[in-house]
Amino acid sequence: MGYSGRLAFVLAITISVCSLSPAQARRGGRPNTAAVAAAPDAAPDRLLRDAQLRYVEGKTEEAAALCQRLMEEDSALIRLRAMYLLGRSLWDGDDARDRIEARKAWDELARQAGDDRGGWVHIAIAKSLVLEDKSPKDAIATLQQAVNKEVAGLVTAEARIELARMLGDARRIEEAKACLAAAEKSVKEQTRGYADDAVPYQKAIDKVRKGLLEEQNPGLAEVEAADALLHDKQYAQAGQAYGDIIQRYPNAESADRAQVGLGQALRGLNRSKEALAILNKFIAAKPAGRWRGQAFAVTLDVLLEGEGPNLLKTAEWADTSLSLGVADKDAGASWKSAELELCLRIGIAQWINGNGTKAAANFERARQLSNEDAAEALTALIPVVKANKGLLPEGVAREGRQGQLDVASVSLSLAVVHGLSGRHDAAQAYVSRILDRRVAARAEQVAFAQLLQVCLEEAKGEAGSAEINKQ
Repeated sequence: MGYSGRLAFVLAITISVCSLSPAQARRGGRPNTAAVAAAPDAAPDRLLRDAQLRYVEGKTEEAAALCQRLMEEDSALIRLRAMYLLGRSLWDGDDARDRIEARKAWDELARQAGDDRGGWVHIAIAKSLVLEDKSPKDAIATLQQAVNKEVAGLVTAEARIELARMLGDARRIEEAKACLAAAEKSVKEQTRGYADDAVPYQKAIDKVRKGLLEEQNPGLAEVEAADALLHDKQYAQAGQAYGDIIQRYPNAESADRAQVGLGQALRGLNRSKEALAILNKFIAAKPAGRWRGQAFAVTLDVLLEGEGPNLLKTAEWADTSLSLGVADKDAGASWKSAELELCLRIGIAQWINGNGTKAAANFERARQLSNEDAAEALTALIPVVKANKGLLPEGVAREGRQGQLDVASVSLSLAVVHGLSGRHDAAQAYVSRILDRRVAARAEQVAFAQLLQVCLEEAKGEAGSAEINKQ
């Protein structure tokens, strides 16, 4: 029985013996090509593909060395492609003399190309690179002419990728996006059934696309670096980095992301009141704006841990804003990326406040957004929520002050909900609060947390096995 099945079983045996209802409780992509060294007797097309991968990954010296091995190849097609790529790799080198050698490689390509149309497209790309420093406009025009010829094979896609990069540098972002989309479509069509051949081109497309995002969203690289610090639980350093981004790029989307990250960092530092203040101010400025969905999710997490008032009020605010946010032209993408996590948290807040009908509706929305296993488990949960039943067995669910569930009972209930929905990290966080004694818990509650911990460990094992099987 898998993890979701085990949790569903735990749920099934506890529903009939739950001692407290929520109403009683609360009211108110890169493959590691560096390790794949080309064998001395590797097929020429394999060597060329490896060289392309090395180049896209910035390993220009390795790419050039592989291309040198193909200079005497009998296949004119392989030899011509290698000449172009040799020059391209040298052109990006650190030594100014490399550009002289690059031009020599391209001159040889022009001498040998003959009537090879692909070769002449590569020559056009090379010409555009030479022009780029002095006249970007002429470089773009040269590439556009090459693209318009629509030469068969992948060479036109290469020209489009280079053209998209240059258009991005010229801040012609929408044209660059369209060019990149056309290149991606062409690569998919040309490599259908030959997935390995698509890899270097897709990597090049992804690289240019990331550059376009950075052009549109200054500070993106800094946010990703701060996110890495947050992931590594270096909360103080992450908080400082997010604060710097907010100051440096106040009107960029990266600043919005940084506001959410700053709230998460403060939460990690156990400065929950400060986190709530920052997040609430950010949300209030534009409740349906971009990255507010993520801000609502973090806010609800803090409130669900018993760290502040207004849980139900915030959940209802998030519910209303979610409907507006996903329909917003500018903010819709960020809201949709947070929709599943937010629906779960809104549903949890509504459920533990006794509104099973609204909670079930949000869990149903989460179910529709979930993968197959999580959707199946949530299907079992929804009738329980709708009936306003609790999730913990007698002896585990405990009342705290004013007839509400105590903090340990809330944490365990949240662990079950997140576990059933496949949110293993969130479930683990709530279980750890009990097992690490950060929350006062009775022996029965600790024992139940240990049972959930077993389920989580099995889930990790199954996920690891599935990943190995994919590879």
